[in-house]
Amino acid sequence: MDSLETKFNRAVDHFQQGRVEQAEAALLEIQRASPDIPEVLHLLAVIALQTGHPDRAVPHLEKAISTVNDSAELYGLLGNALKRHGRPEDALPAFEKSVALQPGNAEAHYDLGNILRALQHEEEAITSYRKAISLRPDYGDAHYNLGLAFKRTGRIDAAIKQYEAVLTLKPDDAEALNNLGSAYLELSGDDTLAKALEALEHAVEAAPGLAIAHANLGKAYVLTGRAEEAVAETRKALELGIDRPPGAHSNLIFSLCYLPRVGNAELLAEAKRWNQAYAYEPDPMPHTNTADPLRPIRVGYVSADFKRHPGGYFFLPIAHNHDPDAVEAFCYFNSPAGDDLTAEIQAQRVTWRNISAMDDHAVADLVRRDEIDILVDLSGHSSGNRLPMFSLKPAPIQVTGVSIFCTSGVAAMDIIIGDRFETPDGVDADYSERLIRLADGVLCYQPPDYAPPVAPRPASRGGPVTFGSFNNLAKINPSVVMHWARILNQVAGSRLLLRNAAFSHEQTRERYLSDFEAQGVDRSLILLEGGAPHPQFLGYYGEIDIALDPFPYSGGLTTLEALWMGVPVITLPGETYPSRHSYSHLSVAGFGEWIAENADDYVKIATRLAMDPDALGAVSSGMRDKMAASPVCDGVRYTRNLETLYRDAWRDWCAQPGKSA
Repeated sequence: MDSLETKFNRAVDHFQQGRVEQAEAALLEIQRASPDIPEVLHLLAVIALQTGHPDRAVPHLEKAISTVNDSAELYGLLGNALKRHGRPEDALPAFEKSVALQPGNAEAHYDLGNILRALQHEEEAITSYRKAISLRPDYGDAHYNLGLAFKRTGRIDAAIKQYEAVLTLKPDDAEALNNLGSAYLELSGDDTLAKALEALEHAVEAAPGLAIAHANLGKAYVLTGRAEEAVAETRKALELGIDRPPGAHSNLIFSLCYLPRVGNAELLAEAKRWNQAYAYEPDPMPHTNTADPLRPIRVGYVSADFKRHPGGYFFLPIAHNHDPDAVEAFCYFNSPAGDDLTAEIQAQRVTWRNISAMDDHAVADLVRRDEIDILVDLSGHSSGNRLPMFSLKPAPIQVTGVSIFCTSGVAAMDIIIGDRFETPDGVDADYSERLIRLADGVLCYQPPDYAPPVAPRPASRGGPVTFGSFNNLAKINPSVVMHWARILNQVAGSRLLLRNAAFSHEQTRERYLSDFEAQGVDRSLILLEGGAPHPQFLGYYGEIDIALDPFPYSGGLTTLEALWMGVPVITLPGETYPSRHSYSHLSVAGFGEWIAENADDYVKIATRLAMDPDALGAVSSGMRDKMAASPVCDGVRYTRNLETLYRDAWRDWCAQPGKSA
């Protein structure tokens, strides 16, 4: 009869030759005769892990450790088995023991970092990854995961350094290239967009099947004015089966808004497809909120943009002006880090929740525990939205509005906020939600204290008439270029100033210069400038006489800032919600004379204004006072309008059969 040693050696040979089933059978035979041999238990655990059975590996390893309790390798394997078995909390002490037994082992520190990240202990994970790298500086996986941890905690510059370290070791690592490009997209430096494009284009070249790289490249193309290509890249990401499809599909809907060929019907259809693909089944538990129509309403606002972002600027007047006797406000912030504007919002009468590390069901549970009566989505299909969470219907009434651009398509969303300009009579069927129009406008503008005084217009100072636009480049499509060129060609000596961070990218500059040249405009008359810090950016409005609003996606915050800085804005409203942003702002602010009926009228209004610099200067000097006195800058009035909408919706809910106070 063969000895146990001979049988074990035979099992090892089977395993090394890839005969896993024979190896396992031989090991089980040995175990029946002698159940506590650590080497046998160890190899059985390895086989269980390799064959996708971590549940079988765990008892083998626990028994082996009970016999040999000083084996770092066994503790490391146990940690991995528990992690793969869905027990990360139990895995943590196993990995900690492995590190304690072999503090000089880089892989042990790396494994510990991974489980700490899985448990969202980011700072401790960062410490572990750094230790792994100190022991093994060329440890690419540790650099990569350290970058992920830095990004999750909002330290984008630090994350970039780690991705670059990976690429020094493996220049064609598509995952690192994708994350590098994605990180650069979150920064606002002069050359960050160019670096993002370079990394992302390299990523899709290195790995054409990497869906997330196509999705991020789509985001970069939007920022450089290539909306059609952005749509194509995002559709490619969805076709490839991206890991987080709701966000990519939201980006597709956002990108479609820039295309002149897309109307409300297509946006509604795409949003409904999003809902069909990604919405959860609503929570069947009934809402138990006290149905008292007169009590203060608990209103929760959900956004990733409670910071220096258009969404944050538009929320400021709401945060400052809610009546605490009418509304108890909650803010659910879907971003790991904020800024000074975040701090300003937090300083108001709001209950603050950071939900960036929470999954949809956890957020929905939190909303229910907070007893929110009305939950408001401030993002729509923009980046960082939590629309899948809304599909769980954690609040009795759910509203989308303020910083949005189209229907959500979410079946569980009850109301969308519009106004008589953004959403005129006859368009209600273009929205999956019930459309409620605010009195006055859909937005309110709270000018920053640091906005410089209105400067005299360049033409009134004897310079050439300067038209301008500081809008997102995706809004400046070939039709816009053609009509802006018509204006320049009709106003002798005039020029056009475009300001956007994307103009730090040489290919983007050249593309726009060539587009205008093709329309008969000398490229010397097209001035392309980069971005700037916000106070300085506002000051640059002193360099233009007349702002030209793009179409079909018009300006929102950009239009309001131009008006505040004394610059008339010419707009051409269309069919869709975003095509009517400026129409709403100009109407509510009292500047309806700059709203065109058609493209020819758009050109006519711009040229007429440009022909009389003195009159233009006189109009400009009085614009700020007129705007400040209008509803568009009346934060109290705007917030009372919102509160009226909330109260009416709340009364309707309380009046439903079966609701009790």
